[in-house]
Amino acid sequence: MNRYNIFLMGCFLLLLSGEIVAQSSEINLPFLLECEKMNADVRFTCSENKLFRYAQNKLKYPKAALDNGLEGVVVVSFIVTQKGKIISVKCEKDIGNGCGKEAIRIIETINDSKLKWEAGSKDGKKASFQVLNFPVFLTSLLLNISFLN
Repeated sequence: MNRYNIFLMGCFLLLLSGEIVAQSSEINLPFLLECEKMNADVRFTCSENKLFRYAQNKLKYPKAALDNGLEGVVVVSFIVTQKGKIISVKCEKDIGNGCGKEAIRIIETINDSKLKWEAGSKDGKKASFQVLNFPVFLTSLLLNISFLN
């Protein structure tokens, strides 16, 4: 065999072994404990829905945004630690007038609320996971709904 064929065979074996390792990894995403009794397929969706409702109920519409009729979606990311705590909340997309700060404030209050997270796991061991691109909706419609509740 020439060097080129040996190189190709080595690349193929490396690729194959990488796929085998990737397939054997078991990953469980973090979820809210209120969703624990649901099957794994819907736990994350349940957690997401509860988080949306929490954000809606905690929203204090920034005065500047309200005065300017500003509505939209602020996108945040955060990490759920191995102990189920939220850390490193960051605004990934802001629409201005204090909306980004409000979205961060809402997410940061979760640790002091009744919402408790079960940490995610990888291969049976608890692991920290980053939740990317979680939207916080700031619309006057949501503001009106929260006054009705």
